[in-house]
Amino acid sequence: MNILITGANHPFARAAIAVLQSLHRIRAVDVGLGAPLPAGVQHRMGDLRDLAFVNSVLSGAEVVLHIAPLTQPFDSDPDNLDHAARGTYQLVQTAQSVGVRQIIVASSLALFDCLPEQVVIGPTWRPRPQPRASDFCAYAAEILVRECVRIGTLQATCVRVGEASANEIGSVLNALLNQNTTKENWEVVHLGKRPKPEANVPQV
Repeated sequence: MNILITGANHPFARAAIAVLQSLHRIRAVDVGLGAPLPAGVQHRMGDLRDLAFVNSVLSGAEVVLHIAPLTQPFDSDPDNLDHAARGTYQLVQTAQSVGVRQIIVASSLALFDCLPEQVVIGPTWRPRPQPRASDFCAYAAEILVRECVRIGTLQATCVRVGEASANEIGSVLNALLNQNTTKENWEVVHLGKRPKPEANVPQV
């Protein structure tokens, strides 16, 4: 299977590449690469807000693992939000037009930081983003993907990521890649343990 992974510098992307590269052909992209990728993994550097770049990296892709919304590659918060929002929109719209069958967008369990640690949350819970660039980026990407796939055949899954082992990451991603098309073209999955909320986040 040909898989495009965005946000290749993020630890979740690196873990995903490690568990998927033996079975799939991986193309990993980011605005820059902080460390070399494993041998055999294609890599491209570019900005998802550049439509020509998006078209080129989607060539031949069957599945997109969109981890870029979890990254903060720019010095300015507005740039990061624009990258997550406009980049996600262009990626999904182009993926639909070129026949990609599945997109998995990464979000964050930190969107529930305002809830006490002992509260057990589930995939149907509505996120409560805090006034942080990281929350805005993750939540904006969730909403954009969900709304974009309402029309068409592109299957989308939102994976809200917490603290997870390599085995957990591999198990969830392989299950998603091997599943049959569901009745709905949008679903949410939680991966790993919700991180301990930051001390300065007000609890409700």
